[in-house]
Amino acid sequence: MILTYLFFFLQACYLEEKLQRNNPYDQSFDKTLNCRADADCARVGFCVSGKCAQCKDSNDCADQLACVAGVCQACQSAKDCGAGLACIEKKCSPCKTSSDCGSGQVCRDGACGSCPSEEPGTCILTGTYTEDVRLTADIKWILRGLVNIGDDVKPANLRIDPGTTIVGEQQPPAS
Repeated sequence: MILTYLFFFLQACYLEEKLQRNNPYDQSFDKTLNCRADADCARVGFCVSGKCAQCKDSNDCADQLACVAGVCQACQSAKDCGAGLACIEKKCSPCKTSSDCGSGQVCRDGACGSCPSEEPGTCILTGTYTEDVRLTADIKWILRGLVNIGDDVKPANLRIDPGTTIVGEQQPPAS
């Protein structure tokens, strides 16, 4: 009898460990608890730098929430979201325009990415952009070769903020 009980107890523990670890709707777990492993955080979070956290990154959060300081919450800027995502209406989502991505980032094919640069404070644009592009005054924009905003299939808009510096360069000839 005891052996049967022990078997069912161990089986229940094993099944419980298979449950989804993150619980983005539960804000009640104790974030001040010290931990050494994820198991120390009561199955609603993760062990991050010795403290229980609800999430390690935005991939651990549901409903397009961002992981900010170990808690799943609405994003405030693209920096809060995971790689390639923008903060649109307080949700982490694929970008629609470069202005969704934040300073020094451009939107290409729905993903935010670093703008190629050869020196700090510059951004090199080349090729075709099928999302709306916003050139901001905090960066010197270099148009290298032919730069298209939109194409025959997907039109796009170009917005240039007042005070923006734009420099055009010819593309170096192929060798």
